[in-house]
Amino acid sequence: MCAMRAARTMKAFGVLLVSVCMLAMSAHAGSKLYVAPDGSNDNPGSRKQPLRSLREARERVRQIVKGGLEADVEVILREGTYWLAEPLHLDERDSGTSQHSITYTAYGNEDVVVSGGTQLTDWKEGRGELWVARVPEGVDADFRELYVGGRRAVRARTPNGAMIPLTGADMPGRGKEASISVSPDCIGAWKDNDDVEVLINANWAINWKPVASVNDDGRVSLGSPSIQGPRYNIPRKGRWCFFENARSMLNQPGEWYLNEKSRKVYYWPRKGESMEEDTAVAPRLTHLLTVRGSKDTPVRNVHFRGIRFMHAGWELPKAGYRGIQACHYIDPVTGKGGTNRAIPSAITFRHARDCSIEDCRIAHLGASGVRLAHGCRENSVTRNRVYDVSGNGIMVGLSTERQARLVPVGTRVRNNRVYNCGQEFWGAIGIWVGFAKNVSVTHNLVRDLPYGGISVGWEWNPSPKPCKNHTIAYNHIHHVLKRLADSGGIYTLGYQPGTELTGNHIHHVLRGPYAMGSPNNGF
Repeated sequence: MCAMRAARTMKAFGVLLVSVCMLAMSAHAGSKLYVAPDGSNDNPGSRKQPLRSLREARERVRQIVKGGLEADVEVILREGTYWLAEPLHLDERDSGTSQHSITYTAYGNEDVVVSGGTQLTDWKEGRGELWVARVPEGVDADFRELYVGGRRAVRARTPNGAMIPLTGADMPGRGKEASISVSPDCIGAWKDNDDVEVLINANWAINWKPVASVNDDGRVSLGSPSIQGPRYNIPRKGRWCFFENARSMLNQPGEWYLNEKSRKVYYWPRKGESMEEDTAVAPRLTHLLTVRGSKDTPVRNVHFRGIRFMHAGWELPKAGYRGIQACHYIDPVTGKGGTNRAIPSAITFRHARDCSIEDCRIAHLGASGVRLAHGCRENSVTRNRVYDVSGNGIMVGLSTERQARLVPVGTRVRNNRVYNCGQEFWGAIGIWVGFAKNVSVTHNLVRDLPYGGISVGWEWNPSPKPCKNHTIAYNHIHHVLKRLADSGGIYTLGYQPGTELTGNHIHHVLRGPYAMGSPNNGF
């Protein structure tokens, strides 16, 4: 018995010794955590026993960081869709060091999707060509986008693919009711629908407003208060609009409508689509990923590679959207915001250093794509595809100079493909650089945009600002300004000593059929 007990003791000691050696080797060679949609958060996170959620992976990484990071860490995501219940927030507890990195990456060439949306299932045939599904319990029925079979559906609108001229507009000032007028022939059965909105175009921005009431004579009340701010983009006679979001407007394939009260979604499938087979996704989150350190303790050396970030939305302000420029806006109620308030981005870095997002796809978004903001230094956005975005594609910098010490420095935006942005907010820019220093925007393809391609600077006078030493080089920019006016392939603002524009290929700077006012240019 003693011999058997001794043998078992030696065996247990051997197992312990091997485990210790393996941990030591792992700490030296690097730590790897595996995650898979069919994994379990009770698993160790090995290749054969992966974790299930990104949140649990983050918690495991935090434990490694807390113990002292002695090697690089990889969080390896296996193929599938990771449906987020909340954004993935990273802070100082999730930081690498100057010596060791933390990387969230797809496994090989597997298709990894991080989604802020929810699937709409259990579709049933409705009247005519329409199919109907109910918004799942626990999900707010206020989304503005729907993606079917990987394509953005068109929110039901009138007229289809065209716009209506304004025959008049009354913008009397703060606290008073605003209205526009159109031909009475343009008013349809939707006039008594409480959910209707109107898009009104202008020179270099748009206005989105909820419709308060509609008269048979063509007068459309936009409620109180009226649209505030400078008058150059305020609705007036001769501008154009279309109406959106009523079931009676749903009259062709690819269109959809959400009834918030009944929580029902109506959709007319495109040719070849099957609501019993194709996935339908509606956004439920505004943000997918935030990397946010502090001024004294930035997040360092954290990287994201090979991941598809998709299906984030943005709820329009209750009183509507008053566009200024480059997806910055004024609150129609207070008149505040303007050049300081931007449509949010699905992915945001603040107080991050030596971080990167590479070889990712950022798409199917109801707001903007990626932004590097306060306190960011020496980060890179490289070889990504940013497309089918409602707002701006890639943003670097701040919208106010009051925080000059916090402007991003040394950001590299290179070899990205940015296209089909501004799907909802036509004043969008492909790559926007605000108050920032030493930013290089190089070798990017920027195309098919309603407004400008690349915009650099954020000041309308020649006084010195914290914006300088940028390199905008060897970018291919084409088919821009397809809807609005007063921009170019590359658009610069303010006094920017040391900024150089070199070797860019710009062609097909267009002018949309409803553009007004100012000219469009290459530069």
